[in-house]
Amino acid sequence: MKKLSILTLSFVALSMTLVSCSKDDNNGSTTSASLVGKWEYSKEGAMVNGQEFLVAYMGNETGCSKDYIDVTATSVADVDYDSTDTPCEMTTDTYSYTKTGNTITMTVNGMESISTIVTLTSAELKIKDADGFITVYTRK
Repeated sequence: MKKLSILTLSFVALSMTLVSCSKDDNNGSTTSASLVGKWEYSKEGAMVNGQEFLVAYMGNETGCSKDYIDVTATSVADVDYDSTDTPCEMTTDTYSYTKTGNTITMTVNGMESISTIVTLTSAELKIKDADGFITVYTRK
């Protein structure tokens, strides 16, 4: 589960840093709300043949709190609940980031990831990485 969470965070980081050249990428979505706050994983997916394909986030452990990210002005804490060793054991990985416009550059294990914020409202954050992987969060 943790590997999935780290992979998802990497995709999130990538998604938050790319600046899109096409108006269609934003679909008229708002990106003016604050990124700072707690965001629960909601959906994940990708672009398939030009169509967005999303499914419910499947990384949450049954009986545990939902996985989430906690974004501050300079860092992201990725909080994962896993029952592999101990029931609902919480693990937190923290990464630094910078945001310029709709682009987020995150440093994960010494490597920079670039992603695009597709949607940022008071209730939803949707990001897309360079490979088209999409993660949707809802404000906690």
